[in-house]
Amino acid sequence: MLETIHYQLGVPSARRMHVALLAEQALGEKLALAIPGRDARLLLLAEACDLQLAAVVQRERVLGVASFHSVLGGLSREFPFRRLYARLGLVGALRARLVLSLLGRREAPAELLLDGLIIARNARGRGLGRGLLSRVDQIARAQGCSEIRLDVVEAPDEARLDYERLGFVPRAALARSRFWRLLGFNHATSLVLKVQRPEL
Repeated sequence: MLETIHYQLGVPSARRMHVALLAEQALGEKLALAIPGRDARLLLLAEACDLQLAAVVQRERVLGVASFHSVLGGLSREFPFRRLYARLGLVGALRARLVLSLLGRREAPAELLLDGLIIARNARGRGLGRGLLSRVDQIARAQGCSEIRLDVVEAPDEARLDYERLGFVPRAALARSRFWRLLGFNHATSLVLKVQRPEL
């Protein structure tokens, strides 16, 4: 018997660590610049209670998430300094705040800023990314957004092509400051997906 897959907004508190593990799988290398210790990263990700996520769930197991408020771009908003300080100490918290602020991005008016689609490795190839993106598109439409933007940083061509297969179109290479280069990021591309409008 096929088990039901459903899409939802947000995840229960009990599943926060599972989401943190998915985020670590996809973004751990980049987040390590701000928060070097894996255990601390996982705890901080799990504690980020304001993350706006669309999730795909099967039998209470989170198979994938799409963050559209922030996992990477706005972690400085998600992690108050007091939380960073409690987990990392003063020096670690200052380092994390500085690096996260350099990595930060802002959305333009009528634009939903997507941080990425993360699908568990053993759940790929089942169309779950497309389903998640459809849910994010509904959210963007409800918020009056005309497009969804995704900034792909130092991604392999294969990852960028995956997004293009979902309908994203490269807009431009993003100019980055020398601080970005110091962090090891040499290039980033802005991809855009037009929000689907219901036919009248």
